[in-house]
Amino acid sequence: MEVETMSKQAQSEAIKVAHQVIDKANAMYGLSMPYPKVEFKLRGRTAGKAYSREWRINLNQVLMTENDDFIPETVPHEVCHLITFKRYGIIRRGRVYVHHGWEWKSCMKDMGHDPTRTHNYDTTNARVMVRKPKERPYVYTCGCREFNITKLIHGRMQRGQ
Repeated sequence: MEVETMSKQAQSEAIKVAHQVIDKANAMYGLSMPYPKVEFKLRGRTAGKAYSREWRINLNQVLMTENDDFIPETVPHEVCHLITFKRYGIIRRGRVYVHHGWEWKSCMKDMGHDPTRTHNYDTTNARVMVRKPKERPYVYTCGCREFNITKLIHGRMQRGQ
């Protein structure tokens, strides 16, 4: 129960920081951006993700509860992606989408944060179990090579599907 309470407090703090960054950006840039939706469903080694078109950010609950600097560093990082999208639209350099370009770095600096691209959190407890590869016990041979086939595909081939 104590961990759950800590999680709820951390979630409230993350939402508060997201709102503060939006308020500061609205005042600084003369915009009227709404507060983004803040979710805590991200899993794995990624700390956060911004979804500009949906105007939301998704944060990693495990990394947030295990790292004291997560909220003051990761939340502004993700919110600045939204602000950059609002100010500049989708940014491309040639054929490449730029997520951490000078526009985002400028926003981070304007908001009073270091424009760091990656985190260095310990992700041991946040890792997602990796599925083992499917067993492929059936071997089919054609003129050029052999194919290892799963039981499902073998069954479909037997039925002519």
